[in-house]
Amino acid sequence: AERASASDASHFHSTVQTPRPPASPASALSEEMQKEQVVIVWHKCTDLRLHDHETSSIAHATGLPVIHLFVFDPFWFAPLPLTKLPKTGVHRATFLLESVVNLHLNLQRHGQRLHVFHGPTEEIFKHLCVEYQIKFVCAFSEVCSQELRLDERVRAVLATNGVQLRLYWGFTLYHLDDLPADLMRRFPKTYSAFRRLVEERSRVRAEVRCPEDGCWSPPPTSGSAHASATRLPTLAELGLCVDGQAASRVDERAPVAWVGGEQAALGWVQEYIWRRDGLSRQYVGATNTMTEGKCAIGAESTTKLSPWLAHDQAV
Repeated sequence: AERASASDASHFHSTVQTPRPPASPASALSEEMQKEQVVIVWHKCTDLRLHDHETSSIAHATGLPVIHLFVFDPFWFAPLPLTKLPKTGVHRATFLLESVVNLHLNLQRHGQRLHVFHGPTEEIFKHLCVEYQIKFVCAFSEVCSQELRLDERVRAVLATNGVQLRLYWGFTLYHLDDLPADLMRRFPKTYSAFRRLVEERSRVRAEVRCPEDGCWSPPPTSGSAHASATRLPTLAELGLCVDGQAASRVDERAPVAWVGGEQAALGWVQEYIWRRDGLSRQYVGATNTMTEGKCAIGAESTTKLSPWLAHDQAV
């Protein structure tokens, strides 16, 4: 797969919002009625894709202008209190930047834009609530504590402005609602036991298809999401520097040249599983042994899908 770069992204959008003085009740109502009504698809680092993306399908089914939003929140790049290491390192940040560029290019093919903002996520939503009449915001659910707390901060901001945050399950092979009812009461202790249970008593849902050409809602025609283009942040601007220079992500030990983005992810699925027939010919699995034929270190002994799966691009 070809490596995407920030130079490929010619229409990213951002804004710096200047607070305005409070308006009178009458003028506030008039302004609210004049705002463009939109639906927001909040993309997170774990769903930078379009295929099997339920929130995009739901948003575009409304027929309203849709803002596809991604936020570079400084929180995710700040040093950890104990180790002083960044929450997101150089390699993952590079992969993330490539993924954002690829999502932008894929949206562009459907006449859409990816609107990239910089700053605390809840503050970005405050600004958007000022500029637009938001019908609702849709995003995927989270399971980890910091992500859940961020969702709640965003929900609180939206609720203050009369906007609903709609969350959907979307990053596991089996949908949460389709798991056996008694699974949580006696959760299996091993992967094999879990796999056998869900294979016997559950099913994998059909893929949610992208809107067909001609069925994508238009992007907004006003506000900061229609503002002049801006560039993506550099690694240095994200605070990921060593001695004043961003570290190189090239590592000769890597068995695969991982490139972020949905296009590269689906390309590797096609290459490894179907063209190379890797699952039947070379796949060993997670077995960590030096025995010939059972070693997982080899370039093709495992699928090498983990980076894309972590960003939910190869589901």
